[in-house]
Amino acid sequence: MKVVITGGHISPALSVIKKLRKVSQIYFMGRKFTYEGDTVESFEYKICQDFGIKFIEIDTGRLQRKFTKYTIPSIFRFPKGLIKSAVSLKKLMPDIVLCFGGYIGLPVCVVAYLQKIPVVLHEQTQKAGLSNTIISYFADKVCISFESSRKYFPADKTVLTGNPVREEIFEVKENLTVPPGLKIIYITGGSGGSHFINSQIAQIIPEILEKYAVILQTGNSTAFDDFETLNKIKNNLEKDLQGRLILKHFILPHQIGWVYKNADLVIGRSGINTVSELIVLHKKCLLIPLPHAQLGEQLDNARLVEKLGIGEYLEQKDVTPKLLVEQINKMISKNIQTSKKDTDKYVFKDSDAKIINVLKSVYEQKKAAQKI
Repeated sequence: MKVVITGGHISPALSVIKKLRKVSQIYFMGRKFTYEGDTVESFEYKICQDFGIKFIEIDTGRLQRKFTKYTIPSIFRFPKGLIKSAVSLKKLMPDIVLCFGGYIGLPVCVVAYLQKIPVVLHEQTQKAGLSNTIISYFADKVCISFESSRKYFPADKTVLTGNPVREEIFEVKENLTVPPGLKIIYITGGSGGSHFINSQIAQIIPEILEKYAVILQTGNSTAFDDFETLNKIKNNLEKDLQGRLILKHFILPHQIGWVYKNADLVIGRSGINTVSELIVLHKKCLLIPLPHAQLGEQLDNARLVEKLGIGEYLEQKDVTPKLLVEQINKMISKNIQTSKKDTDKYVFKDSDAKIINVLKSVYEQKKAAQKI
């Protein structure tokens, strides 16, 4: 089975790829660069290079809910995405397309439908993104992660599979060097990093390093150069404090298991893939939802984490360096209260296998129809 995988959410895609590549030929169609107007290679592009998966760049327009200087150029780039998708799919002639959502998958799925290539869509969130709502009309099946998102998709196409989490989060493969005897804080803005979180941490990093060790994943956007800014701050610290701060553009798959296992507190955004991992690991966290996420998606995710008792959240508009220090100290000393029974309602075992089964079922139906 020849499969094209597309979409902007690499964590669940990676879980499926690791199993699917054993029995299928895989191609990835996605964004080569993390942000519009930036020249930094995306995490998905780097992962495909590491896995030896052929990567086809799709440069297309984002369906934006917030007006920026890139909005107008983005609208005019959508036809470009359609043309590149049409040429690429015609050349690859895949048996099926598996989309993990987002604007990048929209032109691929529209063209796949027009070329009579079956499409399976996976929605990670508790609701539904704008692109995914559109894609669902072209899809043969829609896999959802939460029962709450079922109402946004055609009932006869929709199946509950759950949201796959990376198996690497359970495996300790590479240790990072942290001074012993200190509580460890892992700070992440997701694969692209968060300039807001990075800028807040930059103001308080000397203070929190007095008490804690910090692993800070900044992303590698050249628009803000957060890694370089924080690295300069680190180099001006006293030697013993420098050793307490680990700066990374990305936390790689073979590093994430150790980081999660040893982190006493995780600070980050509340994208659904991060939240799914925190829930399955029962990992104590302090979340700062992205304020302009579509349909208030990240705020909903943060509220779910709070409801389950594994963390708390601050809205970005309320965050100050002083408040952030206070919350960090509070959360480090707080005991979380949750149960496996509660979290199992939201994290399903073998979600990746369930998605692959849906994929195979759609593929077999296509083959059977061709024989008639």
